[in-house]
Amino acid sequence: MSSALPLAAALLSQTNTGDVSYLVRAGQVMAETGELLRVDVFTFTVGGESWLNQQWGSELVLAGSYGSGGWRGLVVLRALLTAFAVGVTYWRTRRAGADPFWSGLLSLVAFVVAVTLPGTFALRSQLLAVPLFLAASLVLDRWRDEPVRALGLAVIGVVWANVHGSFVLLPLLIALRLVDEVSEHRSRRWLAASLVASLVTPFATPWGAGTYRYVGDLATSPIVRDVIDEWRPLWEHAPAGPVFAVVVLALLVAVARQPRRLRPGQIASLVAFTGLAAWSGRNLLWWSLVVPPIAAMFAPQGGERREPSARATAVVAVALGSLVAVGLMRVVTITPEASLLADAPTGLAGALADATEPGDRVFASWSGGWYELVVPDVLQFTDARVELFPDEVWGEYFTVVNAEPGWQGVLDRWEVDVLVVDAERHEVLLAAAQSSPWSPAFQDGDGVVFERAE
Repeated sequence: MSSALPLAAALLSQTNTGDVSYLVRAGQVMAETGELLRVDVFTFTVGGESWLNQQWGSELVLAGSYGSGGWRGLVVLRALLTAFAVGVTYWRTRRAGADPFWSGLLSLVAFVVAVTLPGTFALRSQLLAVPLFLAASLVLDRWRDEPVRALGLAVIGVVWANVHGSFVLLPLLIALRLVDEVSEHRSRRWLAASLVASLVTPFATPWGAGTYRYVGDLATSPIVRDVIDEWRPLWEHAPAGPVFAVVVLALLVAVARQPRRLRPGQIASLVAFTGLAAWSGRNLLWWSLVVPPIAAMFAPQGGERREPSARATAVVAVALGSLVAVGLMRVVTITPEASLLADAPTGLAGALADATEPGDRVFASWSGGWYELVVPDVLQFTDARVELFPDEVWGEYFTVVNAEPGWQGVLDRWEVDVLVVDAERHEVLLAAAQSSPWSPAFQDGDGVVFERAE
Protein backbone atom coordinates (compact mmCIF):
# COMPACT_ATOMS: atom_id res chain seq x y z
CA MET A 1 0.00 0.00 0.00
CA SER A 2 3.00 2.31 0.40
CA SER A 3 3.14 2.66 -3.40
CA ALA A 4 -0.57 3.27 -3.93
CA LEU A 5 -0.68 6.84 -2.65
CA PRO A 6 2.26 8.07 -4.79
CA LEU A 7 0.81 6.17 -7.76
CA ALA A 8 -2.57 7.86 -7.32
CA ALA A 9 -0.95 11.26 -6.76
CA ALA A 10 0.98 10.97 -10.02
CA LEU A 11 -2.05 9.81 -11.98
CA LEU A 12 -4.22 12.61 -10.60
CA SER A 13 -1.69 15.40 -11.19
CA GLN A 14 -0.57 17.02 -14.41
CA THR A 15 2.62 15.92 -16.14
CA ASN A 16 5.11 18.63 -17.07
CA THR A 17 6.16 18.88 -20.72
CA GLY A 18 9.12 21.23 -20.35
CA ASP A 19 11.95 18.69 -20.44
CA VAL A 20 10.26 15.58 -21.74
CA SER A 21 9.10 17.06 -25.06
CA TYR A 22 12.52 17.60 -26.60
CA LEU A 23 13.69 14.27 -25.16
CA VAL A 24 10.84 12.48 -26.94
CA ARG A 25 11.56 14.31 -30.18
CA ALA A 26 15.25 13.45 -29.99
CA GLY A 27 14.36 9.81 -29.47
CA GLN A 28 12.02 9.91 -32.44
CA VAL A 29 14.73 11.36 -34.69
CA MET A 30 17.18 8.64 -33.66
CA ALA A 31 14.58 5.91 -34.16
CA GLU A 32 13.70 7.28 -37.60
CA THR A 33 17.28 7.69 -38.79
CA GLY A 34 18.87 4.78 -36.97
CA GLU A 35 21.71 7.09 -35.95
CA LEU A 36 22.79 8.69 -32.70
CA LEU A 37 22.12 12.43 -32.55
CA ARG A 38 25.50 14.14 -32.26
CA VAL A 39 24.63 17.61 -33.56
CA ASP A 40 21.79 20.00 -32.83
CA VAL A 41 18.89 19.72 -35.27
CA PHE A 42 16.27 21.66 -33.31
CA THR A 43 17.46 25.27 -33.18
CA PHE A 44 18.87 27.91 -35.48
CA THR A 45 21.17 29.50 -32.90
CA VAL A 46 23.42 26.45 -32.53
CA GLY A 47 22.00 24.32 -35.34
CA GLY A 48 24.54 21.89 -36.80
CA GLU A 49 26.95 22.33 -33.91
CA SER A 50 28.18 19.43 -31.80
CA TRP A 51 25.77 18.22 -29.12
CA LEU A 52 27.01 15.92 -26.38
CA ASN A 53 23.74 14.01 -26.19
CA GLN A 54 24.51 12.19 -22.95
CA GLN A 55 20.88 11.26 -22.24
CA TRP A 56 20.34 9.43 -25.54
CA GLY A 57 19.27 6.19 -23.81
CA SER A 58 16.45 7.85 -21.91
CA GLU A 59 15.37 9.64 -25.09
CA LEU A 60 14.82 6.31 -26.82
CA VAL A 61 12.84 4.97 -23.85
CA LEU A 62 10.63 8.05 -23.70
CA ALA A 63 10.08 8.09 -27.46
CA GLY A 64 9.11 4.43 -27.33
CA SER A 65 6.60 5.07 -24.56
CA TYR A 66 5.17 8.03 -26.44
CA GLY A 67 4.97 6.03 -29.65
CA SER A 68 3.03 3.22 -28.01
CA GLY A 69 0.69 5.26 -25.82
CA GLY A 70 1.02 8.93 -26.68
CA TRP A 71 0.93 11.34 -23.78
CA ARG A 72 -1.18 8.84 -21.84
CA GLY A 73 1.68 6.37 -22.07
CA LEU A 74 4.09 8.95 -20.67
CA VAL A 75 1.69 9.87 -17.84
CA VAL A 76 1.40 6.21 -16.83
CA LEU A 77 5.17 5.76 -17.09
CA ARG A 78 5.72 8.68 -14.73
CA ALA A 79 3.18 7.27 -12.27
CA LEU A 80 4.79 3.82 -12.32
CA LEU A 81 8.28 5.23 -11.79
CA THR A 82 7.04 7.34 -8.89
CA ALA A 83 5.29 4.38 -7.26
CA PHE A 84 8.38 2.22 -7.84
CA ALA A 85 10.61 4.78 -6.14
CA VAL A 86 8.49 4.96 -3.00
CA GLY A 87 7.70 1.24 -2.97
CA VAL A 88 11.33 0.14 -3.16
CA THR A 89 12.27 2.74 -0.56
CA TYR A 90 9.60 1.27 1.72
CA TRP A 91 10.99 -2.23 1.12
CA ARG A 92 14.56 -1.11 1.88
CA THR A 93 13.32 0.57 5.06
CA ARG A 94 11.60 -2.65 6.13
CA ARG A 95 14.80 -4.60 5.51
CA ALA A 96 16.67 -2.05 7.59
CA GLY A 97 14.58 -3.07 10.61
CA ALA A 98 11.54 -0.81 10.77
CA ASP A 99 8.08 -2.36 11.07
CA PRO A 100 5.47 -1.84 8.31
CA PHE A 101 3.92 1.19 9.99
CA TRP A 102 7.17 3.09 10.45
CA SER A 103 8.51 2.00 7.06
CA GLY A 104 5.42 3.38 5.37
CA LEU A 105 5.47 6.56 7.41
CA LEU A 106 9.16 7.29 6.77
CA SER A 107 8.87 6.56 3.04
CA LEU A 108 5.78 8.74 2.63
CA VAL A 109 7.22 11.60 4.69
CA ALA A 110 10.30 11.64 2.46
CA PHE A 111 8.05 11.57 -0.62
CA VAL A 112 5.92 14.45 0.68
CA VAL A 113 9.03 16.51 1.43
CA ALA A 114 10.26 15.88 -2.10
CA VAL A 115 7.02 16.89 -3.83
CA THR A 116 6.89 20.19 -1.95
CA LEU A 117 9.41 21.25 -4.59
CA PRO A 118 7.61 21.28 -7.95
CA GLY A 119 9.31 19.16 -10.56
CA THR A 120 11.03 16.70 -8.24
CA PHE A 121 9.08 13.78 -9.73
CA ALA A 122 8.67 15.34 -13.18
CA LEU A 123 9.01 12.99 -16.12
CA ARG A 124 12.48 13.41 -17.56
CA SER A 125 15.77 11.53 -17.74
CA GLN A 126 16.38 11.97 -14.02
CA LEU A 127 13.27 9.97 -13.16
CA LEU A 128 14.44 7.14 -15.44
CA ALA A 129 17.67 7.05 -13.43
CA VAL A 130 15.77 6.32 -10.20
CA PRO A 131 15.49 2.53 -10.81
CA LEU A 132 19.25 2.46 -11.42
CA PHE A 133 19.95 4.37 -8.20
CA LEU A 134 17.73 1.98 -6.27
CA ALA A 135 19.18 -1.11 -7.96
CA ALA A 136 22.66 -0.01 -6.92
CA SER A 137 21.43 0.68 -3.39
CA LEU A 138 19.89 -2.81 -3.15
CA VAL A 139 23.14 -4.43 -4.28
CA LEU A 140 25.09 -2.45 -1.71
CA ASP A 141 22.57 -3.28 1.03
CA ARG A 142 23.25 -7.00 0.66
CA TRP A 143 26.58 -7.27 -1.07
CA ARG A 144 28.14 -9.13 1.86
CA ASP A 145 25.87 -12.13 1.25
CA GLU A 146 27.54 -12.63 -2.13
CA PRO A 147 30.40 -10.15 -2.60
CA VAL A 148 30.68 -10.97 -6.29
CA ARG A 149 27.31 -9.25 -6.78
CA ALA A 150 29.17 -6.00 -6.39
CA LEU A 151 30.50 -6.46 -9.91
CA GLY A 152 26.93 -6.02 -11.11
CA LEU A 153 27.35 -2.38 -10.18
CA ALA A 154 29.51 -1.96 -13.27
CA VAL A 155 26.59 -3.02 -15.46
CA ILE A 156 24.32 -0.58 -13.66
CA GLY A 157 26.95 2.10 -14.16
CA VAL A 158 27.20 1.55 -17.91
CA VAL A 159 23.43 1.82 -18.36
CA TRP A 160 23.24 4.82 -16.04
CA ALA A 161 25.98 6.72 -17.86
CA ASN A 162 23.88 6.49 -21.04
CA VAL A 163 20.66 7.61 -19.36
CA HIS A 164 21.34 10.61 -17.11
CA GLY A 165 24.13 12.71 -15.69
CA SER A 166 23.39 11.51 -12.16
CA PHE A 167 25.56 8.46 -12.95
CA VAL A 168 28.21 10.27 -10.88
CA LEU A 169 26.22 9.25 -7.80
CA LEU A 170 27.15 5.58 -8.28
CA PRO A 171 30.81 6.05 -7.22
CA LEU A 172 29.51 8.10 -4.29
CA LEU A 173 27.17 5.31 -3.16
CA ILE A 174 29.98 2.75 -3.38
CA ALA A 175 32.45 5.01 -1.57
CA LEU A 176 29.98 5.58 1.26
CA ARG A 177 29.57 1.82 1.63
CA LEU A 178 33.35 1.43 1.66
CA VAL A 179 33.50 3.74 4.65
CA ASP A 180 31.69 1.08 6.68
CA GLU A 181 33.89 -1.73 5.43
CA VAL A 182 37.04 0.20 6.30
CA SER A 183 35.75 1.17 9.75
CA GLU A 184 34.83 -2.46 10.50
CA HIS A 185 38.07 -3.87 9.07
CA ARG A 186 36.23 -6.10 6.62
CA SER A 187 37.36 -7.35 3.24
CA ARG A 188 36.69 -4.66 0.67
CA ARG A 189 38.30 -6.07 -2.46
CA TRP A 190 35.09 -6.47 -4.44
CA LEU A 191 33.76 -3.06 -3.46
CA ALA A 192 37.05 -1.39 -4.29
CA ALA A 193 37.03 -3.05 -7.71
CA SER A 194 33.44 -1.89 -8.24
CA LEU A 195 34.38 1.66 -7.29
CA VAL A 196 37.12 1.70 -9.90
CA ALA A 197 34.77 0.20 -12.49
CA SER A 198 32.08 2.79 -11.72
CA LEU A 199 34.56 5.58 -12.36
CA VAL A 200 35.35 4.34 -15.86
CA THR A 201 31.80 3.48 -16.97
CA PRO A 202 31.52 6.76 -18.94
CA PHE A 203 34.08 5.32 -21.33
CA ALA A 204 31.40 2.78 -22.31
CA THR A 205 29.30 5.63 -23.75
CA PRO A 206 29.54 7.27 -27.18
CA TRP A 207 31.12 10.31 -25.53
CA GLY A 208 33.86 8.76 -23.40
CA ALA A 209 35.43 11.17 -20.91
CA GLY A 210 33.32 13.94 -22.39
CA THR A 211 30.44 12.57 -20.32
CA TYR A 212 32.16 13.92 -17.22
CA ARG A 213 32.63 17.25 -18.95
CA TYR A 214 28.92 17.36 -19.67
CA VAL A 215 28.09 16.90 -15.96
CA GLY A 216 30.65 19.50 -14.95
CA ASP A 217 29.40 22.07 -17.44
CA LEU A 218 25.80 21.52 -16.35
CA ALA A 219 26.58 21.76 -12.63
CA THR A 220 28.60 24.96 -12.98
CA SER A 221 26.58 26.78 -15.63
CA PRO A 222 25.50 30.22 -14.33
CA ILE A 223 22.24 29.92 -16.27
CA VAL A 224 21.48 26.60 -14.58
CA ARG A 225 22.40 27.76 -11.10
CA ASP A 226 20.95 31.27 -11.19
CA VAL A 227 17.96 31.08 -13.52
CA ILE A 228 16.39 27.61 -13.30
CA ASP A 229 14.46 27.56 -10.04
CA GLU A 230 14.81 23.89 -9.15
CA TRP A 231 18.61 24.05 -9.41
CA ARG A 232 18.86 26.80 -6.82
CA PRO A 233 19.75 26.06 -3.18
CA LEU A 234 16.85 24.48 -1.36
CA TRP A 235 16.60 27.23 1.25
CA GLU A 236 15.53 29.61 -1.52
CA HIS A 237 12.36 27.58 -2.10
CA ALA A 238 9.11 27.75 -0.15
CA PRO A 239 7.58 25.63 1.21
CA ALA A 240 10.19 23.00 0.27
CA GLY A 241 13.06 24.67 2.12
CA PRO A 242 11.32 25.08 5.50
CA VAL A 243 9.72 21.62 5.32
CA PHE A 244 13.08 20.07 4.48
CA ALA A 245 14.73 21.95 7.35
CA VAL A 246 12.15 20.70 9.87
CA VAL A 247 12.60 17.07 8.82
CA VAL A 248 16.40 17.35 8.83
CA LEU A 249 16.27 18.93 12.29
CA ALA A 250 14.12 16.07 13.58
CA LEU A 251 16.59 13.60 12.13
CA LEU A 252 19.52 15.41 13.74
CA VAL A 253 17.78 15.23 17.12
CA ALA A 254 17.30 11.49 16.67
CA VAL A 255 20.96 11.03 15.74
CA ALA A 256 22.13 13.13 18.69
CA ARG A 257 20.08 11.04 21.11
CA GLN A 258 21.24 7.67 19.80
CA PRO A 259 24.43 8.27 17.79
CA ARG A 260 25.70 4.71 18.17
CA ARG A 261 22.86 3.27 16.15
CA LEU A 262 24.39 4.52 12.92
CA ARG A 263 27.44 3.19 11.15
CA PRO A 264 30.04 5.70 9.90
CA GLY A 265 28.92 5.14 6.31
CA GLN A 266 25.31 5.90 7.19
CA ILE A 267 26.31 9.13 8.90
CA ALA A 268 28.38 10.05 5.85
CA SER A 269 25.39 9.26 3.61
CA LEU A 270 23.12 11.55 5.61
CA VAL A 271 25.67 14.34 5.45
CA ALA A 272 26.40 13.86 1.74
CA PHE A 273 22.84 13.65 0.44
CA THR A 274 21.48 16.31 2.81
CA GLY A 275 24.27 18.58 1.62
CA LEU A 276 23.52 17.84 -2.02
CA ALA A 277 19.82 18.59 -1.52
CA ALA A 278 20.58 21.83 0.31
CA TRP A 279 23.01 22.87 -2.43
CA SER A 280 20.50 22.25 -5.21
CA GLY A 281 16.82 21.45 -5.03
CA ARG A 282 17.27 19.10 -8.01
CA ASN A 283 18.98 16.66 -5.60
CA LEU A 284 16.00 16.45 -3.25
CA LEU A 285 14.85 13.37 -5.17
CA TRP A 286 17.97 11.40 -4.21
CA TRP A 287 17.71 12.52 -0.59
CA SER A 288 14.15 11.16 -0.41
CA LEU A 289 15.42 7.72 -1.48
CA VAL A 290 18.40 7.61 0.88
CA VAL A 291 17.03 8.86 4.19
CA PRO A 292 14.16 6.45 5.09
CA PRO A 293 16.29 3.26 5.30
CA ILE A 294 18.77 5.08 7.51
CA ALA A 295 16.04 6.68 9.63
CA ALA A 296 14.70 3.16 10.21
CA MET A 297 17.45 2.79 12.79
CA PHE A 298 15.57 5.26 15.00
CA ALA A 299 12.10 3.79 14.59
CA PRO A 300 10.64 2.32 17.81
CA GLN A 301 12.09 -1.12 18.43
CA GLY A 302 10.64 -3.91 20.54
CA GLY A 303 7.59 -3.67 22.73
CA GLU A 304 4.09 -4.25 21.56
CA ARG A 305 2.30 -1.95 19.22
CA ARG A 306 -1.28 -2.51 18.46
CA GLU A 307 -1.66 -3.58 14.86
CA PRO A 308 -4.54 -2.12 12.85
CA SER A 309 -7.54 -4.38 12.62
CA ALA A 310 -8.28 -6.34 9.48
CA ARG A 311 -11.28 -4.09 8.90
CA ALA A 312 -9.21 -0.91 9.14
CA THR A 313 -6.61 -2.37 6.80
CA ALA A 314 -9.33 -3.29 4.33
CA VAL A 315 -10.84 0.19 4.48
CA VAL A 316 -7.45 1.81 3.77
CA ALA A 317 -6.78 -0.64 0.94
CA VAL A 318 -10.14 0.06 -0.65
CA ALA A 319 -9.66 3.81 -0.32
CA LEU A 320 -6.22 3.72 -1.90
CA GLY A 321 -7.38 1.32 -4.58
CA SER A 322 -10.25 3.66 -5.38
CA LEU A 323 -7.88 6.60 -5.74
CA VAL A 324 -5.70 4.63 -8.12
CA ALA A 325 -8.77 3.53 -10.10
CA VAL A 326 -9.98 7.13 -10.35
CA GLY A 327 -6.53 8.19 -11.51
CA LEU A 328 -6.40 5.50 -14.18
CA MET A 329 -9.92 6.36 -15.33
CA ARG A 330 -8.90 9.98 -15.60
CA VAL A 331 -5.89 9.11 -17.77
CA VAL A 332 -7.92 6.82 -20.03
CA THR A 333 -11.00 8.98 -20.49
CA ILE A 334 -9.98 12.61 -20.23
CA THR A 335 -10.14 14.56 -23.46
CA PRO A 336 -8.38 16.28 -24.99
CA GLU A 337 -5.26 14.29 -24.14
CA ALA A 338 -3.27 17.46 -23.54
CA SER A 339 -5.47 18.21 -20.51
CA LEU A 340 -3.29 15.69 -18.67
CA LEU A 341 -0.32 18.00 -19.14
CA ALA A 342 1.10 21.18 -17.70
CA ASP A 343 2.70 23.75 -20.02
CA ALA A 344 1.06 22.28 -23.11
CA PRO A 345 -0.29 25.24 -25.12
CA THR A 346 -2.11 23.29 -27.80
CA GLY A 347 -3.85 26.35 -29.22
CA LEU A 348 -0.56 28.17 -29.70
CA ALA A 349 0.98 25.05 -31.24
CA GLY A 350 -1.83 24.77 -33.77
CA ALA A 351 -1.57 28.44 -34.66
CA LEU A 352 2.21 28.13 -34.98
CA ALA A 353 1.81 25.23 -37.37
CA ASP A 354 -0.61 27.29 -39.47
CA ALA A 355 1.60 30.38 -39.48
CA THR A 356 4.87 28.69 -40.47
CA GLU A 357 6.51 26.71 -43.22
CA PRO A 358 9.22 24.07 -42.81
CA GLY A 359 12.49 25.69 -41.79
CA ASP A 360 10.95 28.89 -40.40
CA ARG A 361 12.62 30.41 -37.35
CA VAL A 362 10.62 30.72 -34.14
CA PHE A 363 11.37 32.57 -30.93
CA ALA A 364 9.26 31.00 -28.17
CA SER A 365 9.44 32.81 -24.86
CA TRP A 366 8.50 29.53 -23.14
CA SER A 367 7.90 25.85 -24.02
CA GLY A 368 10.40 25.72 -26.85
CA GLY A 369 10.81 21.99 -26.32
CA TRP A 370 7.05 21.50 -26.60
CA TYR A 371 7.00 23.11 -30.03
CA GLU A 372 9.97 20.99 -31.11
CA LEU A 373 7.80 17.93 -30.59
CA VAL A 374 4.39 19.11 -31.82
CA VAL A 375 5.60 21.46 -34.61
CA PRO A 376 8.82 19.66 -35.59
CA ASP A 377 9.33 21.29 -39.00
CA VAL A 378 10.34 24.69 -37.60
CA LEU A 379 13.50 25.74 -35.77
CA GLN A 380 13.59 27.20 -32.27
CA PHE A 381 15.79 29.90 -30.73
CA THR A 382 16.48 27.88 -27.55
CA ASP A 383 15.04 24.97 -25.60
CA ALA A 384 15.54 23.14 -22.31
CA ARG A 385 19.11 22.00 -23.13
CA VAL A 386 20.50 24.86 -21.09
CA GLU A 387 24.12 23.76 -21.27
CA LEU A 388 24.13 23.65 -25.09
CA PHE A 389 23.71 27.37 -25.73
CA PRO A 390 26.56 29.84 -25.17
CA ASP A 391 26.13 32.70 -22.73
CA GLU A 392 25.79 35.14 -25.61
CA VAL A 393 22.69 33.35 -26.89
CA TRP A 394 21.15 33.26 -23.43
CA GLY A 395 21.96 36.95 -23.03
CA GLU A 396 20.02 37.71 -26.20
CA TYR A 397 17.19 35.41 -25.11
CA PHE A 398 16.73 37.38 -21.89
CA THR A 399 17.03 40.66 -23.76
CA VAL A 400 13.96 39.61 -25.74
CA VAL A 401 11.83 38.01 -23.01
CA ASN A 402 12.43 41.01 -20.74
CA ALA A 403 11.75 43.40 -23.65
CA GLU A 404 14.99 45.23 -22.92
CA PRO A 405 16.29 47.91 -25.30
CA GLY A 406 17.32 46.28 -28.55
CA TRP A 407 14.99 43.27 -28.25
CA GLN A 408 13.55 43.79 -31.71
CA GLY A 409 17.08 44.07 -33.10
CA VAL A 410 17.87 40.60 -31.72
CA LEU A 411 14.89 39.14 -33.58
CA ASP A 412 15.86 41.00 -36.75
CA ARG A 413 19.49 39.88 -36.59
CA TRP A 414 18.48 36.24 -36.22
CA GLU A 415 15.80 36.64 -38.93
CA VAL A 416 13.05 35.30 -36.69
CA ASP A 417 9.83 34.63 -38.58
CA VAL A 418 7.38 34.01 -35.70
CA LEU A 419 7.31 35.15 -32.09
CA VAL A 420 5.36 33.08 -29.54
CA VAL A 421 4.85 34.81 -26.18
CA ASP A 422 3.67 33.12 -22.99
CA ALA A 423 0.99 35.32 -21.43
CA GLU A 424 1.57 34.34 -17.81
CA ARG A 425 5.36 34.36 -17.61
CA HIS A 426 6.33 37.15 -19.98
CA GLU A 427 3.77 39.91 -19.64
CA VAL A 428 6.35 42.61 -20.32
CA LEU A 429 7.29 41.10 -23.67
CA LEU A 430 3.64 40.56 -24.52
CA ALA A 431 2.85 44.23 -23.94
CA ALA A 432 5.90 45.33 -25.90
CA ALA A 433 5.11 43.04 -28.83
CA GLN A 434 1.51 44.23 -28.98
CA SER A 435 2.72 47.79 -29.47
CA SER A 436 5.41 46.84 -32.00
CA PRO A 437 5.37 46.15 -35.73
CA TRP A 438 4.87 42.45 -35.00
CA SER A 439 1.39 41.34 -36.05
CA PRO A 440 -0.73 39.08 -33.78
CA ALA A 441 -1.96 36.02 -35.69
CA PHE A 442 -3.55 34.10 -32.81
CA GLN A 443 -4.33 34.65 -29.15
CA ASP A 444 -5.76 32.53 -26.34
CA GLY A 445 -5.32 32.22 -22.59
CA ASP A 446 -1.84 30.74 -22.97
CA GLY A 447 -0.37 33.52 -25.05
CA VAL A 448 -0.04 35.09 -28.48
CA VAL A 449 1.51 34.04 -31.77
CA PHE A 450 3.01 37.04 -33.60
CA GLU A 451 4.06 37.11 -37.24
CA ARG A 452 6.65 39.43 -38.67
CA ALA A 453 4.91 42.37 -40.30
CA GLU A 454 5.27 42.53 -44.08
